Amino acid sequence: MNGDEAMTTKLTEPLRREIEIDGNPFTVLITPAGLRLSRKRFRQGRLVSWRGLWEQGEHENAAISRGPGAEGTPPALTEHPDPTRRI
Repeated sequence: MNGDEAMTTKLTEPLRREIEIDGNPFTVLITPAGLRLSRKRFRQGRLVSWRGLWEQGEHENAAISRGPGAEGTPPALTEHPDPTRRI
């Protein structure tokens, strides 16, 4: 295999898949613009752009490197998430 061969397929069309979270069906929609997670048969859900997802990861990495409880660390990174909270 040389450098000219693509190992991945470019995302040009929406891709929809069903997943299950705590026994509840959800739909994941992956588009060139980002990712949407919603309850099955509902249109509204959580939407995140690819840039937003990337930037959030960089923010979390920076906060983790400062250590738990460091000033500026978002509470979500130092506290356990509420397991009863639903998306």
